[in-house]
Amino acid sequence: MPIEIIVITIIALLYFLIFVLPKMDNEKKSPGQYYLIPSIFTNAERKFYYVLAPLLKQYGFIAFPKVRLADIIETKSTDLSTYWKEFNKIKSKHIDFLICEDITFRPEFIVELDDPTHNKKDRISRDEFVDKSLNMAGLKVYRIKVSDIYDPEKLKHQLQLQNQKKRTLDI
Repeated sequence: MPIEIIVITIIALLYFLIFVLPKMDNEKKSPGQYYLIPSIFTNAERKFYYVLAPLLKQYGFIAFPKVRLADIIETKSTDLSTYWKEFNKIKSKHIDFLICEDITFRPEFIVELDDPTHNKKDRISRDEFVDKSLNMAGLKVYRIKVSDIYDPEKLKHQLQLQNQKKRTLDI
């Protein structure tokens, strides 16, 4: 091989290592531009939570907001291809409130706060999928219509809190 080709190859490699590669690493490490959102709750979710949280506490439950579906349930599939197909259906979906037993944090049921957007065709389909998936895993979904005011007594009956049986979990 002629010496010129070897020299040019070495110079190109050094150029790449000194100038190109560090830029590529910096681009990967760059955090982009982000800002802190004022609250994890919408106004409707906040109003609801202020009624929900103390009510649940009376019955030994705690509410976790905006939980990713894939952190609650998982696919039973053992086939890798099917597993990823099923996982992709749940990985970016969130539920409004995961209700857990307050000592073991075992999931007990779900509360979804439904505003008018839940009447749209695509949202209805999404809600049906979420409900079916959670039901399959043994979690009941309670859908509550958004309101300006929530009556704790009415909410207690809607969520059937007086009938909720906490599951036992061996720790």
